[in-house]
Amino acid sequence: MDKKKLAVVLRLGFGAVLVLYAAGLGFSHRTPWFILPLTLAFSVLYIAGKWPAWRQVWQDGGVGRALPPVVAIQAMLAGILYLTGLGLGRLISPQPMTQTVSASDLTGLALVVLLGLGVSVAIGRLEAAPDPEHLRETPQPGTAAELTILPGPVTAANMFGPYQGTDDFARAALTRQNDKKPVRQPKAANDLALDAAEARLGFVLPDGLRAIYKVKNGGSAPDLVVPKRPQPRPLNEDWADAFGGYEELYSLERLRTVHDSVLDYAHEDEADAFPEGARQMLVLAQWYRETTLLDYRHGDSPRLGLVDFDREGWQEEGVWFDDFAAFLSALRHAERDELRTRPPRDLAPHGPSVDHPDAFWMYGASFDLSSAADHGVDDELWQHTEARLGVMLPQALRPWLAVSNGGAPAYHVLPDQPGDADQPEGLNPFPAGHLFGIHQWITLHELSERLEFTAGFTPWSQIWDGSERLIVLSASFDTALMLDYRRAGDPRLLHVANLDDPASALDLGTAAQFLNRLRGFARPYENERSIGDDRLSARAPRPETFWMPDGRTGLDPDDVAHHEERLGLEFPRRLKEWMIRQDGGRPRFRFVPPVMPNAHGYPNPVISADTWLDLFPDGILPMGKWRLMADWLTRHPEDLGDALRLRGHGGPVRDEFGNTSKIILLAEAPDRLTLLDTSRDIQADHAMIVQLARKAEGWVETYRSATMRVFAPRALRSDVRVSGA
Repeated sequence: MDKKKLAVVLRLGFGAVLVLYAAGLGFSHRTPWFILPLTLAFSVLYIAGKWPAWRQVWQDGGVGRALPPVVAIQAMLAGILYLTGLGLGRLISPQPMTQTVSASDLTGLALVVLLGLGVSVAIGRLEAAPDPEHLRETPQPGTAAELTILPGPVTAANMFGPYQGTDDFARAALTRQNDKKPVRQPKAANDLALDAAEARLGFVLPDGLRAIYKVKNGGSAPDLVVPKRPQPRPLNEDWADAFGGYEELYSLERLRTVHDSVLDYAHEDEADAFPEGARQMLVLAQWYRETTLLDYRHGDSPRLGLVDFDREGWQEEGVWFDDFAAFLSALRHAERDELRTRPPRDLAPHGPSVDHPDAFWMYGASFDLSSAADHGVDDELWQHTEARLGVMLPQALRPWLAVSNGGAPAYHVLPDQPGDADQPEGLNPFPAGHLFGIHQWITLHELSERLEFTAGFTPWSQIWDGSERLIVLSASFDTALMLDYRRAGDPRLLHVANLDDPASALDLGTAAQFLNRLRGFARPYENERSIGDDRLSARAPRPETFWMPDGRTGLDPDDVAHHEERLGLEFPRRLKEWMIRQDGGRPRFRFVPPVMPNAHGYPNPVISADTWLDLFPDGILPMGKWRLMADWLTRHPEDLGDALRLRGHGGPVRDEFGNTSKIILLAEAPDRLTLLDTSRDIQADHAMIVQLARKAEGWVETYRSATMRVFAPRALRSDVRVSGA
């Protein structure tokens, strides 16, 4: 018999024994005082039967809160069973009631308890986590496997992927993210770095984690999962991502306590925002509030947990391991079945066309470069950059940079050079998939000067001859794309795989030769496409260019704060920047890709669509006219049906959980409403733009944006060119 089924049989069998025993005490007319030791026995056996959960409660210091309700329930159960048996005894075999609890009665009860403890131990072993060879349990009939769990162990040598993580020192130096010099960190940590991190944090890291950092100082750890239940099935619900949605183990420099992570969005005096013991939990990985952590609340030997602090029962619902070694032992590589079914990617037969330069750029990625892709390169910026760098820039690059000053190229394959695991079709010459704006191009010498090189690393300006004649167009970690002016003639483009090793440089030819060799995908994934609507510009909005000027002035930040207080919520940063520039009117950047449900029913933007949606055809109202959707419904008793997932009509707007939603009306027309939906996240920048339209069948949701943090509508090419935006 299967171990799990045998455990169920033991639970049911011994449960029947307990029921008959308790009822038998009443049937044999034992004294009612026997209910007290029977309650104690029932409570002990209940805790033993759920010992893994109760051990967790004990470690969390919650026994004092959890025990009284258990004892009360077991007392009720013991009393009901005793009285049921007593009633039957009165009917079938009336006899006098015993007056005391005898020694033989207690001996019998003790034997039952001992038997129950033995059964509990057996059940615990039967329900223990399976050996690795059992992890490929076949799903139930009719249930398709969603992932394949690879049987081999995960080690420090095989856990990391090629992506190096988010601590991109080269990118930070190019973009000047802050005044602090980025540190050129080593890929692996040594004992000195580990000891310094432990001294800073005040915790001793587990030996297994120290060993991992000695192989690589954090970074991408993709497709690693741990089981959430014994004998897990090959289904996503039975496995948890070991290092969160970002699939990244923090570097030593990024390690911090849960308390410090909460300070990113809460003030020190907001006690409710901080989980109990937040200063004694160390964050190893985090995706929003889903956290992989080391828990030092019970001593210097931490257990490891995967919890979601947005859940009230995060401790009980979390996935916990006794220590880091147990976590590492349970860790497995997973292959997601949906990733293996992607269609092959054929390359387009031709490179980028100067007749449609906007198509050179991929939609949706330019926001990563802050101000690098919010406008095109005009003559003034081109000449200023040439003067700053002391070179003549290649004219072959101008058509593409004129429509967008940097971003993510849709043409990013060199098929005549070997690719990698992420792009086997050919080399991606753009580090991290981006070309920086020309206002961020600098010499390799200056890039080297902007970095702090740790012991053991030589500054790049000392490694490369003529570093002041090498222009960095893009860089990520130790990879770069550069223009080489060290020789006479047209500059050559260099792709450098490792800036620590000049021999890793690959000559890609002149700019014109390089562009002729570039290819895009004939059938790219949707998020890798250029804009399908050829009326639109590739440029992304910025506050200075967002509006079609109409003479209106902008708001003062104090006015914005007043309206936030009036409506009881915080506006997204991007929206505030627009309204400070101009208080309402008609946006220039107002076109968004239409959305269509995917195979799972979720709406996704269709970037390749040849006609995009005008999201603000009626403009945006001045902020003084913004109001909550709930208030609008009281004045316009409309039945919105399924739009916004409403329950009923009129009264407060509610989300799918029945909570009053914070949805603001930004624009209004008889058959169309444009809204700001802030109801689904506590962070203002995660709000979404929503459009409702009145159709023959009623109100429908025609558009829902990604979060405002990445919301990037586009403008008509004619509008940006006529206006000079």
